[in-house]
Amino acid sequence: MASAAPFVNSREWALKELSLEGLVLSEPKPLFKESLGPNDVLVKIISVSLNYRDILIINQGGAGFVKRPEVPISDASALVLAVGPEVKEFKKGDRVINSFFQNWISGEPTREILQSSVGAEAEGVLKEYAVFPESGLVRAPENLSWNEASTLSCAALTAWSALSGLGAVKKGDYVLTQGTGGVSLFALQFAIAAGAHVIATTSSDEKSKFLLDLGADHVINYKTTPEWGAAARALTPGGLGFNIIVDVGGPGTLPEAVKAIRIRGVVSLVGFLGGFNYTTTAGDILFSGSVFKPVMVGSRAELQEMVAAIEKHNIKPVIHKQVFEFENAQEAIRLLISQKQIGKIVVQVGSEV
Repeated sequence: MASAAPFVNSREWALKELSLEGLVLSEPKPLFKESLGPNDVLVKIISVSLNYRDILIINQGGAGFVKRPEVPISDASALVLAVGPEVKEFKKGDRVINSFFQNWISGEPTREILQSSVGAEAEGVLKEYAVFPESGLVRAPENLSWNEASTLSCAALTAWSALSGLGAVKKGDYVLTQGTGGVSLFALQFAIAAGAHVIATTSSDEKSKFLLDLGADHVINYKTTPEWGAAARALTPGGLGFNIIVDVGGPGTLPEAVKAIRIRGVVSLVGFLGGFNYTTTAGDILFSGSVFKPVMVGSRAELQEMVAAIEKHNIKPVIHKQVFEFENAQEAIRLLISQKQIGKIVVQVGSEV
């Protein structure tokens, strides 16, 4: 049975062609023709945050990895306005965040399940209002603001998955993170919460100080120490190497990560900021004696586990100092392209009033 929904006019940033200039803000248009379905949840988007993946989708249509969406961007915090008659988990007024893969509820994914990512195969959240299935949302952490909560669906869950499951981080481990992007900062925070020691790499003295203030034990400037793998390894007990390395650079960082990982350590393969042309060979991986784990963000169940951990340890996402208005979303994306931010870039779409 359908449920009546409040009439809303919604604006959205639609991807008319593959370029930042092709991202066009629409005029307000009705979101509904009739009503909510039995398991639908109508939400008002409050904040969204950006990920490197969004650049690939906007400029290259996903670089062949995902479907080009009509509306991009994957991560949002939102206010529930109405629910369908069979919705049990949420009610009007609840604070929620969306799951990255709408069809990955728990357990192991299939290739078909992975074809349900928000901002690609599933419509994105760079809009004022949206409808999700109940199973596509989770409760937002009570200790986070709207802006902070909007950063969790992709970057935070990716970092969580990089440190959990196979080779899960534990107290006393040595973890290496790279840079000051969203995944790396979340990985640093989650590792510290688990009682691990964290060594980070970055490109400037300013960012080094920031990482130390956030809790890193040591920071290596990869600009002045381009062969940072050996230097980082030397900082671990007995020079044996790291238990976990969260690799976000792909071909640009993996050769040094191979030098820094310990035998039977885990290199979590998260990103490809350095492109797709890998020079690391199967032989390099084999003779490292280590595990190389591709990370595919995570499931709804894992997102819920992460939310509980964020509340337990009062972890606060790092937000870039400038928060952008909805009308200035293109400027936010330009900042992401420049890679000059520290932390997550947030666009405030609306308010809970």
